Amino acid sequence: MAAGLLARLAMGEARPRRFAFDPDRPPNRWHGEQTAAWAHCRITGDPELALRVSGAAVRAGLGRPVLRYLADLGPQAATPRPPLSPPSTR
Repeated sequence: MAAGLLARLAMGEARPRRFAFDPDRPPNRWHGEQTAAWAHCRITGDPELALRVSGAAVRAGLGRPVLRYLADLGPQAATPRPPLSPPSTR
């Protein structure tokens, strides 16, 4: 149950209650996807979700905050991945 909720939080399919949409106030942005993905890895032992979410954050330029999660994954974070395609110049 906890692993499923953490996976949904990491993928942006769920949000903590205090960050839920409320039409009477401005939306609160929740930046906890990487933390949820890291916690999912810690309780399941499966690094795939954490690597995917953290990798996306690094590619988006969110580097430093997510580096602690990658460091905690140790050698698993060094798993070879396909190279990133250069951005299109069109």
